[in-house]
Amino acid sequence: MFSLGGEAFWVDLRQGLVHCDWPRSAGGSVEVVDFGFIPLPLGCPPDLRYTQPTLQESDFAAATIDRTSAHVNGTVRFVYIDRAHRPGGNAIVSVSDLDLETKVWKNCKTFQAKELWRLWTFKKEGLPETEPRFPVLMADGTLCLVVCNKPKKGYANPTDEDYICNVELSNLTVLWSACLREHHTIEAPAILPTHSFRVINALDPHKRELRGVFTQKP
Repeated sequence: MFSLGGEAFWVDLRQGLVHCDWPRSAGGSVEVVDFGFIPLPLGCPPDLRYTQPTLQESDFAAATIDRTSAHVNGTVRFVYIDRAHRPGGNAIVSVSDLDLETKVWKNCKTFQAKELWRLWTFKKEGLPETEPRFPVLMADGTLCLVVCNKPKKGYANPTDEDYICNVELSNLTVLWSACLREHHTIEAPAILPTHSFRVINALDPHKRELRGVFTQKP
């Protein structure tokens, strides 16, 4: 939930957004407000598991594997990774911004996973050519993605490390990446210390080393 432009927004990654005018008290009473519903961006299907009586706790966590939304640069931004029937590098990352006046989604950026793999900045960081997962929008408009070393079949080498990378969407450039310690799962997000991003931004890219859950790749 967040407020923006005099409105409050509640985001459901599987179904859509509910919004209303931010209520103001008048003479000690609360104003009556009308609520509106904004469906998910075009191409992002709703997940009807939320309407079933057999809903499991794991169903809520599964939403973060390929979807995220946040207040970014004065708008509501939604990210969806479409991997259905799109194996490997054909998975599509779609980023949409909400027009606050019309409540209509507008495409901000769309690219395939293999477009990341071809980037010089991706290769320079030594990142594995695997599908991106667990998107997280940053306050500056960049997008963080987890890329796992674990293969779809078999077991990961315990010495291999998974990665998190930060992507500048406007020109599709990897700004930085970091190693994730003991994170060999494609079903769970990485949990990072709250101070991690302050450390990344503050230190020289070639000398930084993060302690805790992940460390900067040398």
